[in-house]
Amino acid sequence: MKTKLIILASALLSLNAFAQNPQCNPRVHVWYTLQNDSQTEWLVQISRLYENNISFVDSSCSEVDIINQKISLQPKEVKKLGMVVNASKGFNSTYSFMGVRNDAQPNPMLSKGRVSCIFIVAPYGPGQMDRYDIRSNNADCNSTNYGMNLYFK
Repeated sequence: MKTKLIILASALLSLNAFAQNPQCNPRVHVWYTLQNDSQTEWLVQISRLYENNISFVDSSCSEVDIINQKISLQPKEVKKLGMVVNASKGFNSTYSFMGVRNDAQPNPMLSKGRVSCIFIVAPYGPGQMDRYDIRSNNADCNSTNYGMNLYFK
């Protein structure tokens, strides 16, 4: 009986997590939460690194122009972005989220002058992905929830 209650509770929690995401058409494959935990704006750019078969939408289901647009994350702001598979080609669509903290002045103590983070996502099956979090110039970024929640600090 205890096992059944645990399974039921897990199922309800899973449904609650999905209910918090917008319902878009075309169907979003995975939702990412980008959160700015700092007092400074971050500029985030999404790049397709391998294969050109995915796109991204915002929380209102509008397509995000990842070629010409950087996403502004204001201090303490949270944004949702959904990844849409436009054409099934397998699981070779490697992509990245690169964030650069938009400090008022470049820091002369840092080699590149700016704090930055890169999150690389490489799916290899349904709900399965390799991910790499890279911090540059003393950045304090991390990801949780299998790489779907990205924190910029």
